[in-house]
Amino acid sequence: MSEGEVKRHIKSLTKARAGLAKDDRSGRVELSRQIKAAKQKLSKLNAETAATPTDEKELSVTRAYYTGSITVLDESLDGWNEFIAIQPASHYHSAEWRDVFKNVMKRELHYLSARSESNEILGVLPIAVTKSKIFGRYGVSLPYTNYGGPIGIAENVEMALIKSAFKLTTDWGLTHVELRDTKAHAGLRARTDKICMLLNLQGMQRFADLLQSLSSKVRSQIKKSQSNGMTFQFGGTELLTDFYRVFAHHMRDLGTPVYGKEFFTSILAKFPEDTKLVVGYSGASPVSCAFLLVHNNEWEIPWASTLRSANRINANMALYASILEFVIQRGGTRFDFGRSTINAPTHKFKKQWGAIEVPCYWYYSDPAKAGALTTSSKKYAMAIKAWQHLPIPVANLLGPRLVRNLP
Repeated sequence: MSEGEVKRHIKSLTKARAGLAKDDRSGRVELSRQIKAAKQKLSKLNAETAATPTDEKELSVTRAYYTGSITVLDESLDGWNEFIAIQPASHYHSAEWRDVFKNVMKRELHYLSARSESNEILGVLPIAVTKSKIFGRYGVSLPYTNYGGPIGIAENVEMALIKSAFKLTTDWGLTHVELRDTKAHAGLRARTDKICMLLNLQGMQRFADLLQSLSSKVRSQIKKSQSNGMTFQFGGTELLTDFYRVFAHHMRDLGTPVYGKEFFTSILAKFPEDTKLVVGYSGASPVSCAFLLVHNNEWEIPWASTLRSANRINANMALYASILEFVIQRGGTRFDFGRSTINAPTHKFKKQWGAIEVPCYWYYSDPAKAGALTTSSKKYAMAIKAWQHLPIPVANLLGPRLVRNLP
């Protein structure tokens, strides 16, 4: 099958899955399996036919121009997932994430779609509204995640979505809108202090293949971390209690309100085939954890934590080594280490694995709001320090209530 045929096949399967009855779990699982296989085939076709570097190919796509008329609609979801299935979109752009944002995190949503004269979908832009007495009322695409922003068939389609979102700010009663993109758009000022770190795994059959590409210093650190007797389990909801125990403790130590356990429960339930929990144990005690998400055979680690008490046994290095070995064994083509602030310790940790830097472009309808809500702001330093001294049970009780209104 050609690339176009595979895309049409994915679109057909996605539409068939959407038409199934809610209680037809077996049919949904089977179609999801077929979609996953088709997406893996598409990923391989893309790799085989790649004649230019990825960044050049992406520029050629985003700089295309759509010559027809464009109408932007709010909350028109017809054809949304079928469109996303054949576009270079993130997992978070899927319409299924609406349930997580709306029903669990209690967010007001605006899912914009660009349409042609015949109502064909040309692009999408999901936005979730933050309502906070401290931070105000504003829109984010998308909160809690590494990615968001517009996805369109052409640059002018994406710009139409951006301009519409910015114009609708007042109608929605917002102070501003923040769009978290990985593409540069001409004529727009962007905040650029964040980067995503991506590791290419194509052609790697074993973890040893990755090790050979690393420096002797990093290989030595990995070997040392694996000699401390840690064990790792990969699974689903059966690991959630241990995962959350580590994650919540680490978030308290960082001075950050923690997501409620129901946030992760809902994602695991909504995407059982696309998610995996990882827990690292020192003896019988969980000391390290990660949440994995797979999309088009590319794996991402949006959330990970290691207890500070486990730093002495290099638990974080052992965690990532185990995860990367797991991903390579399953034929993963890319590993996304997630977002970092440039030159922060997490940036340096990810870079040593051979990950490349992908700039993040965060756009604001009001440029004065750029960077106003960062944790590095002195305005919130005292609150962060106070949170770090809360007892874990108190932080776990208050955190989920507060985090619903954080970006």
